[in-house]
Amino acid sequence: MENSIIIELLQNTGLLLAFTMLYGNFWIKNKNNKPIGTKILIGIILSGIGIVLMYTPWYWVPGIAFDTRSVMISISGLFFGPIPTVITMITTSIVRYSMGGDGMWMGICVIISSGLIGIL
Repeated sequence: MENSIIIELLQNTGLLLAFTMLYGNFWIKNKNNKPIGTKILIGIILSGIGIVLMYTPWYWVPGIAFDTRSVMISISGLFFGPIPTVITMITTSIVRYSMGGDGMWMGICVIISSGLIGIL
């Protein structure tokens, strides 16, 4: 059981590191204003990372799962701005809704609140 928790945490951490590389390689190099197409593309890429994070959670006890998507979405709002973050919030909310489960509405609320906190 402990090995699976460590592996799941390492998978989530690896995805967050990929997110960091995305920021370092594509966003911070060009500090000037980004065209809308670039912001939409970054939003789609962040959405993909968020979806992968949702499908690789780590389980504390049976029925209680955690993932790092809220961290990724709030940092997205802080560093990438509102357009990529809103795209990420919408797509990850749709996927979370389609996943269903007891924590569906709470998961959607976490997505929305994390994105808004990051944007603000």
